[in-house]
Amino acid sequence: MKATYDIFRRIPQTGPVWIESVQGFENIKARLLHLINFRPGEYFVFDPITRRITPANSLLHASGPGTIVPFETI
Repeated sequence: MKATYDIFRRIPQTGPVWIESVQGFENIKARLLHLINFRPGEYFVFDPITRRITPANSLLHASGPGTIVPFETI
């Protein structure tokens, strides 16, 4: 079973907005690239298992789930 991640977009005036849930590390990278290209903005990913919040740019440069540099753990 692939891990599920939640994608959020950071909106300065109102706070984070949930975009969608995506299964699998490669799928999250592909979806983030699509979002950034078609709707530029500041995105981050929440991993509910580890409770880590990771900026999209860290995920896009990671080679696998074990190489992600989290922004913060909640």
